[in-house]
Amino acid sequence: MSGAAEAVQAALIAALQDHAPIAGAVSGIYDGPPPRAAWPYMVIDDGATSDWSHKSGRGREHRIGIVIWDDGDSPARLHRLMAETEIAIEGIETPAGEPRLPAIASGA
Repeated sequence: MSGAAEAVQAALIAALQDHAPIAGAVSGIYDGPPPRAAWPYMVIDDGATSDWSHKSGRGREHRIGIVIWDDGDSPARLHRLMAETEIAIEGIETPAGEPRLPAIASGA
């Protein structure tokens, strides 16, 4: 994983951990399959990156999956977590001097 991909993944994890409705509802947010984690929990995958450069500058597109694992007892709980995940992602701000995140797309 490149340095930029690691930074994007770290920003996602931080945003999810700092979002109170998620932090209080999941047993953890992991960067790989956790051993014996209690449901619900989230896993951030490595994702894929591709060149997104153009005439006026360089760029990379990062596609990172966020998987919410749940036992299925309550579809409403899963839907709430999905909605809160989108809110947390949309709230990510890029610090000054860091590579810019021009858009973050989410979908179920």
